[in-house]
Amino acid sequence: MIKLFCITVLLAGITALAAGAQTTAADSLVRIAQGDAKNFRLNAADFKKFRKNRGNSGSDYFKPVPANVSNSALLNDSVYVMAYRQAAYAKTHHRHSAGHYILWGGVGLTVVVLAASAAAYNSVLTGWN
Repeated sequence: MIKLFCITVLLAGITALAAGAQTTAADSLVRIAQGDAKNFRLNAADFKKFRKNRGNSGSDYFKPVPANVSNSALLNDSVYVMAYRQAAYAKTHHRHSAGHYILWGGVGLTVVVLAASAAAYNSVLTGWN
């Protein structure tokens, strides 16, 4: 009787481990979707519309299209589509316009020029060569 109980527990444990291992397929689909979303980029007109409402992660802008994915058969898998949309939204959400980068580059350049001129002025006043 004890042998039967032990065998039953062992088989139940193996079955539970095998069932738990099936989540790997979803994880690999998420990794594939994230890799495909690295090539995603909104066009300029859609990006201007998106900037007005950045919180809209469920919009149709982030739908995967066959041109952007590595395997078009995955477009029918809901796990892949949701992971792709989330990754594409995250990539686009952190994207800024060219003016943003020009503004912060100008601020950085101004700080560097002011620091260099202050150092040069200080060296002239102290007579240090």
